[in-house]
Amino acid sequence: MQTGEVGVMIMIDDIKRYSGLAILFHWITAALFLVSYISVYYRIWFTTLGEPDNLAAIRAHTFAGVLIGVIAVLRLIWRKVSPPPELPQGAWIEHAAAKAVHYVLYIFMVFMPVTGYLGLRAPLGWLPTPKFEDTLLYRWFVTEWLGLTWEEWEAPVDWMHHTAGAFVVWVLISIHAAAALYHHYIRKDEVLSRMIPRMPN
Repeated sequence: MQTGEVGVMIMIDDIKRYSGLAILFHWITAALFLVSYISVYYRIWFTTLGEPDNLAAIRAHTFAGVLIGVIAVLRLIWRKVSPPPELPQGAWIEHAAAKAVHYVLYIFMVFMPVTGYLGLRAPLGWLPTPKFEDTLLYRWFVTEWLGLTWEEWEAPVDWMHHTAGAFVVWVLISIHAAAALYHHYIRKDEVLSRMIPRMPN
């Protein structure tokens, strides 16, 4: 290893990182987002309704979505147990924007799986969970209290999930990734590096 590389490794090693569990949660969530979106677009573009590939794709999508929601809740709990490192020096508006994007992302990491389940007229992936239409909550809330048919209920829920929610999530992820790259390559601070696992010596 050359001198410059040693210096970089020392700098990275001195960074106050997120905890190991927080880093693990972050990168597992990123991978699950990829699985979720790749599987759903594969289903739309390359399969036909009723084919085995179509069913496998929707199961992968819903299973990844459920895991994202569960991990989001665990991440919020873990933030209370092990608070993240302080943001580097910067304008208050940058810090406020960073926190706002993070918390809105957390909201949507729960919102998307919930709305996906509420509008899904099929078993929930590989999980032994009844479809929402077969639950007592659906019968009480949707059928009896709201007086809606499944089709009347499904349309706005699907819009929230497939149109509005999907768009907002893409915007949030793009802002999140762009901000990390901005800090790394323009500001040259440790924002991105502190979410990278510590390299073994």
